[in-house]
Amino acid sequence: MLSTFRDYVDGESVKVLGAGGGPIIHGKARHFLEDKVELVALRKAIEDDPLSKLLQDNWAFQKRAATDPFDRTTIYKSKYVVRTVAAIAMVIATLLLIGATVGLSLVSDTRARLGMIAVFTLLFALSMVLLTNAKKAEIYTATAAYAAVLVVFVSGDLGDSGNDRCFIQLADRLLTQIKCPS
Repeated sequence: MLSTFRDYVDGESVKVLGAGGGPIIHGKARHFLEDKVELVALRKAIEDDPLSKLLQDNWAFQKRAATDPFDRTTIYKSKYVVRTVAAIAMVIATLLLIGATVGLSLVSDTRARLGMIAVFTLLFALSMVLLTNAKKAEIYTATAAYAAVLVVFVSGDLGDSGNDRCFIQLADRLLTQIKCPS
């Protein structure tokens, strides 16, 4: 929107038509849009994560506000963008959790499991960066928790593999693991 307003003030929209034109504001005031420190938004954007910004810039259901062909201003309801991003984030989070669980339960090779944990953790961190407004510390914390859950899933015998093990306490409080008697 700022670029549209700059084009209008600089007279660029008139030049495209082939008409003479020129800036509509002269003197020192002509450069008032160049100082980013001086520009203020009346309201902070509801969501400013990368996916929200992408959808806002390319929203398919936007309407034109003016009949002027050089006015690039469009109107759309931001609640639809917010809801769409929330739905996408929910689907991706679900896929990352269920996909990791199913994938890790199907693979028995330890190195393959570690590789899968690394890939799923990377995808999770990437989704945190692209789909949320989380700060770096929050991304690190959530990613560490996600990786910890995957490691616990892999290391725990959640599916009762049938390898019943018993512990026997030996002298000096040492434990040894044996196959349980039937």
